[in-house]
Amino acid sequence: MATSYDAVGGAVETSTLNSVRAQSWRGMLPPEQPYEFPGFLRVSPTCNLGVWRDTFDRAGGFDIAYDRGGEDSDFTIRVQLTGGALGHAPRALVAYRLRDTLAGIWDQSVMCGEGDARLYSDYRHYGMPRRPWYATLDVIAYLLLRNPLLPTRLTRVPLGRWLFHAGNLLGRAKGSIRHRSLYI
Repeated sequence: MATSYDAVGGAVETSTLNSVRAQSWRGMLPPEQPYEFPGFLRVSPTCNLGVWRDTFDRAGGFDIAYDRGGEDSDFTIRVQLTGGALGHAPRALVAYRLRDTLAGIWDQSVMCGEGDARLYSDYRHYGMPRRPWYATLDVIAYLLLRNPLLPTRLTRVPLGRWLFHAGNLLGRAKGSIRHRSLYI
């Protein structure tokens, strides 16, 4: 497969290294489904990415300015924008350790949200669409209706999952302000 693509990303699996509790906080894609920004390009977590050296150099390597998340998406987007093809190998699995504390899941989700806003700021001129308004409305409704102040037996949402969504929304708002482009 690697000879057919300039870079190939694999899937992450979370069952071998993580508690059931930590797994319940994050919704991960099934291995056969590649990551992507809908309506734009595929991306890949770089914890499971193979890339040819000439492709790495042509894309300019990793941008160290991406210090608040999104560095892997930025790199794989640039691979494609410089003419490279990004493949997906669903059977190439990497065990991925999830954050297993509430502070850890919060910090990571805020950072990921900030990274997504920066990606939009950097790639909107290449056709990356803004998040639909109804997606943000859906997250806000989720946060209100699944509020952790309500009993878990009613909300059926673990506190860590709620924090992940709340932190991601906050991160997108912070990133939108920081990068002067609305992506919440």
